[in-house]
Amino acid sequence: MIQAIGDKIDVYAKFSKGSLIPQGFTWKQKDYPLKKLNFSFRKQEGLTVLLYYSALGETAAYELEFNLKTFIWRLTKAYLPGS
Repeated sequence: MIQAIGDKIDVYAKFSKGSLIPQGFTWKQKDYPLKKLNFSFRKQEGLTVLLYYSALGETAAYELEFNLKTFIWRLTKAYLPGS
């Protein structure tokens, strides 16, 4: 089941070949390592640029959003099997 979330999260990421690549995140005081980045895209909302990442974790898939204006990460969606 896909759940819209929108919560702020802490993300650990690396820079590789000029790209920002999330490695995992902390949500509600729990760490969620990411195993695979499926795809990413950017979206412009007025003067704000948002980066989106679709990634697979241990048991779920997630969509993360990074706001280049505020430097805030959000967990926008989660696909949690069995929910």
